[in-house]
Amino acid sequence: MTKLITIIFISLGCLISVILLLVDRAIELNTALALCIGSVLVVALLHGVITEEFDGIDLSFSNLPALYGFVYGMYYVPALLIFCLNANASKNNIIEVSLLIYLGYIGWRTGLALSGCSKKTLCVPAFGRRDAASLLMLCWIGFSAVLIGYWYRISVGAFYTHGNVVEQDLTLTGSLLWNGTSQFELPGFMLLAMLASTGLVRKSATISLYIIASILFVIHLSAGEFNRLFIDSILVISVLQVSSGFRITWRRLVGGFCAFAVVLLFIQVTRVVSTVAGVGKGDLADSISLVEKGISASSGSAATIASANTLDRVSMPVAFLSTLIQRVNDGEPYIYGKVLLHQLSSVIPRAIWPDKPVYSSMQIDIKHEYGLPEIDDSSGSPISYYAFFGPMGVFVGSFLFGVLIGSLLRFVAKSNDPLMWLVLIWVYGAAIYIEIDQVINIVLALRYCIMAYTVFLLIRLFYPDKGYTLSSNTAN
Repeated sequence: MTKLITIIFISLGCLISVILLLVDRAIELNTALALCIGSVLVVALLHGVITEEFDGIDLSFSNLPALYGFVYGMYYVPALLIFCLNANASKNNIIEVSLLIYLGYIGWRTGLALSGCSKKTLCVPAFGRRDAASLLMLCWIGFSAVLIGYWYRISVGAFYTHGNVVEQDLTLTGSLLWNGTSQFELPGFMLLAMLASTGLVRKSATISLYIIASILFVIHLSAGEFNRLFIDSILVISVLQVSSGFRITWRRLVGGFCAFAVVLLFIQVTRVVSTVAGVGKGDLADSISLVEKGISASSGSAATIASANTLDRVSMPVAFLSTLIQRVNDGEPYIYGKVLLHQLSSVIPRAIWPDKPVYSSMQIDIKHEYGLPEIDDSSGSPISYYAFFGPMGVFVGSFLFGVLIGSLLRFVAKSNDPLMWLVLIWVYGAAIYIEIDQVINIVLALRYCIMAYTVFLLIRLFYPDKGYTLSSNTAN
């Protein structure tokens, strides 16, 4: 009952705030309607995220409505709010923007419901010693690959890329080091979280998780990669919730948000400093120098500029979607599968296609098709689906994603096969990056998942067979 009352009070608070802004003429009627639609989305997200006992939130890996919905809401709700309150932003298409964001969420939840996936149905397997040890070794190999990838980026001046233009080396080695190594980070984290919670290598996996997390935290902070820090943390916590009963209490939630706010402000300050001072070669030495300058500038004018820049950057997805809607209203056609097919051809490994050109991101290709300037924003699934097929594309694309991830979770929940768990981890780890195109990222994830499973089989083949069994442990 407390949960329901809280959601009702939050709903009333949102409604009253919108009415006051409207009466005060701080916003127009269309903006007020858009904020009301956003408030409905917030209520739907809160209903899935808040625990029934009202002692915190549930982002466990088996609670897909809460986990994906939380990340989706964190990406689009603040963006919609900031855009609506920005007096300089055009609000001509604000109602359509809010409806499309909500339509994407409804499509995903509909597909998830039809897949038959329900909350708390996932059981984390207790792998036998041979499988568990092989998976642990796979995590360390993946972590080593990530470090090698960052070492390569340092060597070519692409470690700190904010405000710096870099180009990928058009060789097989350059392609693997540039794109392939980073694909093992998030799945490796999720695997370690599983192994650290239960099973025969729990102690070793726990130590490994702390070591790897500490090293990558320093790397991402130095490279100004906030999204990776945030998503890595959320998914590791989600796995720990379903495998070891870790709870996100209200105190932990507030503490976590404060910590991430400080990290985000610090990263934005270093970007302001890099804009003024320049990033030089973009290597590790330049990044360390920026970190030092960022620390000294965190309480000065750079912090104020960074706060404003953060607000502008947060609202960019909504501004991008609004611009696309205006282009369509002006007579531009949807691009259908043109850009998607072009992007899918980039999945072909350079080992098979040595002369494969460098592919730009989905957002850049969409901008080229609509004649928009290239700026450092992102597309995201509702934006790319709208560019392809309009509002129907947003719903159908999100619906198919819900069916895919829900069906996969149902199938894996009944399986002890490491391959199925690797597929689930890789696919969800790819899809959870809201700002990156879903289709391309999932296809790429499956490609690297096959590589990881091949390595796992080789490790397992040479691992001493001392007798093992596969069983299943109930997570909670």
